[in-house]
Amino acid sequence: MCSDPEPPVPGSPRAPALFRDPDLIAAAVRGCPSVYRLTAGPFGASAACLAGRRVDGVEIAGEAVRVHVVGRYGPTMAEIGAEVRDALADVIPGAEVDVVVEDLATETDPAVLGARRPTLNPAHE
Repeated sequence: MCSDPEPPVPGSPRAPALFRDPDLIAAAVRGCPSVYRLTAGPFGASAACLAGRRVDGVEIAGEAVRVHVVGRYGPTMAEIGAEVRDALADVIPGAEVDVVVEDLATETDPAVLGARRPTLNPAHE
């Protein structure tokens, strides 16, 4: 569960050496062609907590950043990880970045296609 602490001010004693913005991290990861979406993981615990909201799929602990993603089917997990790390190199230079590929989305996955799951009776759709 997220508490709502005041975010550290860059340059203050509480701020990490490199201040990380979870929104910028999430935006960079979402821009990766091999990433379908960020995910908070199977128990919803993988998120950065900000005042009044969460950024799912981004965890920040000191100098380390971990992102949890659902990748697109095709590239290997190593390729997805490398692509995410490359995208984050400019956003958080010098940071240790761990990429957790939680799942893969395929072209037949209704969530990817934006379609609803087929039903036994199409008249009820």
